[in-house]
Amino acid sequence: LALQNNHFLNIRKLQVEEKQQKVNEDRVKYLPVIGIGGSYQYNTNLQVLTIEQGRFGQLPYGGVMIPLPATNEVFELGNHNVYNAGVTIYQPLTQIGKINAGVKYSKTEMLIAETEENKAMLQVRQGVEKLFFGLLILHKQIEEAEIKVSIARKKLHDVESALAAGKTTESSRYGLSAGVADEEQ
Repeated sequence: LALQNNHFLNIRKLQVEEKQQKVNEDRVKYLPVIGIGGSYQYNTNLQVLTIEQGRFGQLPYGGVMIPLPATNEVFELGNHNVYNAGVTIYQPLTQIGKINAGVKYSKTEMLIAETEENKAMLQVRQGVEKLFFGLLILHKQIEEAEIKVSIARKKLHDVESALAAGKTTESSRYGLSAGVADEEQ
């Protein structure tokens, strides 16, 4: 019951569980990371790019000058709906050593937490055993005191019998009455 209901020991158990979860979390870093994303954009006011005839100068060709571009060029810059989607896969190859060190560190922390839990469990058991043996000692001390009181009363009874027979003095009875009172105390 003491092991089940001890708050300190329950805290230690939860700390061990927390450290185990930390080890599991660090191990996940070995696996590739997959990211999926997407976006949507709607453009309401789209411009048109127009490049006028001869905007880039003229090209001489056999005595004739040809304008660049030869005619007005009109380009639509897009359409109203723009969609974007992507998938990213990332595998941390260059950081495997760092991940290994993190996992080992987390395992060491978990082992320390387990050791602390075992220490707490042993302390609770030791406390219960000390209490149990203390109670046994106290019980035996009570029995010893009851026996001493019983012996003192029997001695007093013997002295009272001897006093009635005239074989002892009154002071012996007073001394043994004080002894009985002392043992009862």
